[in-house]
Amino acid sequence: MTSQILDMSSLKLGRSFSQLPGDIMLEILGNVDLEDVLSFLATCRNFYSVRETRSLWLRLLKRMDRRHPLPCSFDEDLTKMDLHRLIATAMRARRLQNNLARDEPQPIGLIRSHRFNQDMDVLGIIPGADLILLHIRGRGIACLWDISAMKSLASVYIGRTILLYSDAHFERGKFLIGFEISDEPDFDPDENGPSVIRVLEVKHGSAQQPSLREVFHVPVTTPFPECLFLDSRYIGVLGDRTEEAYRVCIYDLNSDSKVSSQLQHVLPSDAESGLQASIIGDYLYLMVEEEEQLSICHYAIRDLLSSGVNPPHTVMDGNFTKTSSIGCFHNSGLHLRGVIAVSLSFGNPGMIVRFWPTSSTDNPNPELTFTNAVEKTLRHSVISNPYDAELIGMGNCANDILIATKDHRPRSRSPPTLHLVRFDPDTHTTRTVPLALPSNIILQEIVSVHLEECKGRLILLDESWTLWVVSYS
Repeated sequence: MTSQILDMSSLKLGRSFSQLPGDIMLEILGNVDLEDVLSFLATCRNFYSVRETRSLWLRLLKRMDRRHPLPCSFDEDLTKMDLHRLIATAMRARRLQNNLARDEPQPIGLIRSHRFNQDMDVLGIIPGADLILLHIRGRGIACLWDISAMKSLASVYIGRTILLYSDAHFERGKFLIGFEISDEPDFDPDENGPSVIRVLEVKHGSAQQPSLREVFHVPVTTPFPECLFLDSRYIGVLGDRTEEAYRVCIYDLNSDSKVSSQLQHVLPSDAESGLQASIIGDYLYLMVEEEEQLSICHYAIRDLLSSGVNPPHTVMDGNFTKTSSIGCFHNSGLHLRGVIAVSLSFGNPGMIVRFWPTSSTDNPNPELTFTNAVEKTLRHSVISNPYDAELIGMGNCANDILIATKDHRPRSRSPPTLHLVRFDPDTHTTRTVPLALPSNIILQEIVSVHLEECKGRLILLDESWTLWVVSYS
């Protein structure tokens, strides 16, 4: 690398910077925020020419992606984007983050909607893509839906009643989602017989037409299943809890082989605790939330699959404290975004939102570390949807929570509000803002809310089974 010694006393700042070698200038610009880069590029025509340097935008986007998901398919390869797409992606990310930094973020662009006129739900959102997965309950089908064109791309029969829902698994060009499901509209395990585990695969990407197919199904043999866990290799069910152990059953998605094992209790086993399980790399993590703590342990997958290890070795990650209240809602997050779980507790007045931070790493097979909960209290009461369930939604990266609340204080006439609670994994802080909604969307009529974090889009479903897509970028 060529270096130059500049006489700063005899040169103006702009001129001295312009005399820097191009590679040094790009190195400096690649380590500052986008706003500062844009201000710099606007100061001089010669500097503005740096805008056409592809490596600069690649570095900026990679830095931005560490803080917030980029407004493109989450698994898209940035190195294969042309200069125009790199710049457009950076500017859309800037527009979204600037909007969410406002006191009340506003919708941007067209509001899309489609009325289905039949009982349905949103099962999954493919991050950054224009695709969501719907469940049409009356027909028992899963439907791959394009939210830009508002049309169905593919469908497959899965069953009418979803009993358990697994973590979705993402990898480049592929989205997996698993269920325990029944064909019975009102399932009763004592009367309706066995349920079925199914795994659906969505393939997508710029080089292929999106597709949907079933890649695995098997009757459930584990009594009283409590949760599912899934990655690209395995799907498992955890249940049949006794005073001493859980029973875990793991299926190989590629060979249909099955391994059962007993997990000795190292976590609290009382009936009030909420149990969650996730495969992360080569480990199965178990989490149980209690009155004053979240307890976490993990097992090596190879030990669970080995018939010679019974019971498998347990690694206790610890007990992580929180305020004294059982969480009514609990969901596993994506550790790459620095959050392993989210839980909420309802009280009087208001509610508590908890983000459970974890180490964030690019290592595909990490042993994670955890810390105590970061909590945010909302003073207003959470409103229910038309079916008396709290109106709460999660972002697909678990760093954002949507909560519909209403001020129930005497004389208050304020309408219900949809709040966005955001967690910053770098600073372990939260920020809450009310999201403005279009006037033709009535929050009291909304059945479910979801957030597609990459492109900043709300996916809402109302009681007339109209699907709404509202963009904030």
